[in-house]
Amino acid sequence: METVYYTVRPKKLRKPKETGDLLFLVFVVICAALSVLATNVMAGPLHITQTAAKPKADNRVFAAPTIVIERKVIEAKTETKAETSETLTAPAPRYEITEAERTMLAQLVHQEAGNQCFEGKQGVAEVALRRREHPGFANSIEEIIFSPGQFAVAGTIAEATPSEEDFAAVDKAVLGDEPVIDDDVVFFNTSPENNRIYKKIQDHYFCREYPWWIGKW
Repeated sequence: METVYYTVRPKKLRKPKETGDLLFLVFVVICAALSVLATNVMAGPLHITQTAAKPKADNRVFAAPTIVIERKVIEAKTETKAETSETLTAPAPRYEITEAERTMLAQLVHQEAGNQCFEGKQGVAEVALRRREHPGFANSIEEIIFSPGQFAVAGTIAEATPSEEDFAAVDKAVLGDEPVIDDDVVFFNTSPENNRIYKKIQDHYFCREYPWWIGKW
């Protein structure tokens, strides 16, 4: 049998074009990426551990509520001290009278000047108080009011019901810080007692002491 030998020549490869080379490189890169991804999936899921951030220390200083309370207490104490100081420095009344004398003076004011203005009522009360200090009259409110010839309304005083304004006029006269008449004014009437008229308040003339009393008290 005759043996025949064939000679196979390799086919010459064609040189690829530049565009084909670029696509080939892209294909190789994609395959490599898919290979890596497949390897990771086969190895199991990724576990991502997130560490919670530690809270920052709050170094701010907050004022304690007690500070506000203490401030209020201090203010309250200060106000109390101020009020106490005012009370201690309040002027003392010029005249000292009992509650019974205060009521009698208010009744006298009501009967003598119930229809007069507040200044007129205070003037009547001051006349009675001036007489208590004057040597020409008695030295007690009761005697000054009820002595014969002093006040025409003395017989009706017990029936009088003084108003709040009557009492206020008496209190103002007793305090003596804002008098409406001078110290030597010891008379009042609807007609002048003498020619030494101090002033007229509505229906009443307020007159000074008689000349022979001047300088004797």
